[in-house]
Amino acid sequence: MSLRRTYHTRKLEARSGLGGHTPAVLRLLCITLLLCVGCDDGPAPDPDDGGVDAEIDAGGSGRAPCARDAGPTDAGLARGLTNTCTDGFLLSGLGLRWEDGSHRLARWSVFPRTVFPEGCPPSSELRGASVVTELEGEVDGLDAPGGEVMVSYTAIGPFGGTSPPDAGMTWRGVRIARGTTTVDLPEDEGEASALFDLEAAGMADAPSVVVVLDGLQLTSDVTQPAAFPRDLDPSDGFATRGIGAWIDGVERDGTTLRFRAGARFAVGRSGDPTLDRGFGATRTRAIVRWAVVALPNEPAVGAVSYRESHLGTHRREVSLCRPDAETTALTIDGPAAAHAAPALTSFRISLFPDRAEQGDVVRELSLLVHGFDHDPASGRATMQVEGYATNEAPPASRQPMVYDVEASVALLTWDGGDPVQHLRFTAPIAPGRSEVELPLTRD
Repeated sequence: MSLRRTYHTRKLEARSGLGGHTPAVLRLLCITLLLCVGCDDGPAPDPDDGGVDAEIDAGGSGRAPCARDAGPTDAGLARGLTNTCTDGFLLSGLGLRWEDGSHRLARWSVFPRTVFPEGCPPSSELRGASVVTELEGEVDGLDAPGGEVMVSYTAIGPFGGTSPPDAGMTWRGVRIARGTTTVDLPEDEGEASALFDLEAAGMADAPSVVVVLDGLQLTSDVTQPAAFPRDLDPSDGFATRGIGAWIDGVERDGTTLRFRAGARFAVGRSGDPTLDRGFGATRTRAIVRWAVVALPNEPAVGAVSYRESHLGTHRREVSLCRPDAETTALTIDGPAAAHAAPALTSFRISLFPDRAEQGDVVRELSLLVHGFDHDPASGRATMQVEGYATNEAPPASRQPMVYDVEASVALLTWDGGDPVQHLRFTAPIAPGRSEVELPLTRD
């Protein structure tokens, strides 16, 4: 199965305008001034109080802390409209953030759960949906409290349609089936093979089939190898070098679909000699959640790649600037069609890419696709693909955050069925496992 690709790549390299013989005090002053230009809100961090190294170049898009906004929530989203007959649901972004500060990563999970469409029209796939989360990790001997979940997604035909998408034996709409693949990770990344029966799912005659991401579950609470220190508890989590998931090698062989599901849960050195005794002898596990989508048009695919960096801060009431809109912008040219939706086929967030083995505690890891706009006549779609990582205090950040973002987005298009709504949503979550109902319409 061939996919047309549109690549949008922007690599932000660390640059320094300070000479090697600049005195330390002047160098710190220059960095502070440079950072203040990066954001309008909030003061620069205090290097004597927030763990910032005065010798560090601002680098990349290094920004001062910005006042935290309302987050990626649509202000007009009607949270009560969850029990809604809907033709389909496609996830396009996911993220978690701890409430109190940064933690080692033990469990990190975000995935949707759909409700059986009892009493709905024939075309409805679900009657309501929720997002399931797991967020666990320890820092300084304390378990993590709750936090926030962030998701972006598309509701296809909210309030339900009147006819199935392939009525009249012509594929004009979409049909979606979901599944999971477990990937054991003795290293930073790994893959596992998957098979899918198109005929059993009623997709054998579909003109096009694509596999997209539908969520990710990560855990450090697995049996460790003999070399792992017995006095360390893997369920407390590890310093991380990043996360990710992807679908690759998709092949359609008659009524059988073959592909590989991959995941990243990279463990790094924390800087604590006691905890780092387990480095190099750790195992983790991922469950990659995927959706097979049957539709009339071959998807077009676009990709982004960029580097971000920022300084940490000890102040609890501020967040750090997220990537700007120019950096995260993505345009994909697809076929002319009445309806369109973005869906992730891969993403990687890689921390400290130029420092081998370096990890850290984290407060937020997220990859969201938002601001989606589609022109039915031309087939062109624009969106923001925003990856974000932060090691905000407490505890005081011991190093600047530098991270690479890579993501691929499939543009799914079709003509039949009811209109779609592109939504993004943020909600508080409890420690451990939580489930929050998702709005399926703004109306």
